[in-house]
This record gives sequence, C-alpha cells and structure tokens, in this order.
Amino acid sequence: MTQYEDLDRRLMDPDYLRIYQQEKLILEAMELISEAMEERNVNRSALARLMHRTRGYVTQLMSGSRNLTLRTLADAMTALDCEVSLGKEPIESRVDPIVWTEATMSEPKIVAADLGLGATTTRCTRADMAA
Repeated sequence: MTQYEDLDRRLMDPDYLRIYQQEKLILEAMELISEAMEERNVNRSALARLMHRTRGYVTQLMSGSRNLTLRTLADAMTALDCEVSLGKEPIESRVDPIVWTEATMSEPKIVAADLGLGATTTRCTRADMAA
C-alpha cells in the first residue's frame, strides 16, 4: 500500500477526516500569511512590530506551536494590508477516485472536476490544459 492509498483509506474515517480538515486549514492560513509577508518583503520581526507583538509570538505562530485563531489570522493579514475571505465546498466534490501510480505521483495533476469541466475522474497535467 502506498502512502497515498493509506491516506485515502484513513480519510474514510470521520474522526480522521475532521482532524485532517483542521490541520489543512491551519496550514493554508499560515501559507497565506507567509505569501503576504513575502509579497510585501516583511520579515517576522517587522510583522511582529506591525501586529504589536513580540518576534517570539510571530515565530511560535508561524511554527504551529501557538494556536492560530481566526482573530489572529485577521490581525496578521490586516497588519500586512490584506483581507482574508473564507469559502466552502462539499467534501464529495474533492473526492478523487484515481488509482495512484508512479506516473500520477511524478508531476502535478489537476482534477477536471475542480476546474468545472464536469468530469469527476479525469485527470490531466498542466501541459494537457495548455494544449
């Protein structure tokens, strides 16, 4: 069993799926902060000053050792002159019934359903989309 097949199996467990969704959201939020910092050429010390916090606080926040709340996310993004908006989509629309192979793991793939093309199992590379 590959690591991807194991993940697919584990995501069938509602408790695992719940925790997976929590961790995924935290990671996405930290990536948003990091991207905004990079775009504005702001380091952790500067972000700490903008947030009226210590550098240690920002370091803990970005390392995941401090709880990232929606308020903290809003504070950080506001300090970086950015606005955050949340969205939702049904988990079922993200189900990917592909059989994982060396070919599918070797390059980024896009699920056609995520692109609004109507197919639910078709996968294509970015090169396919450009063609």
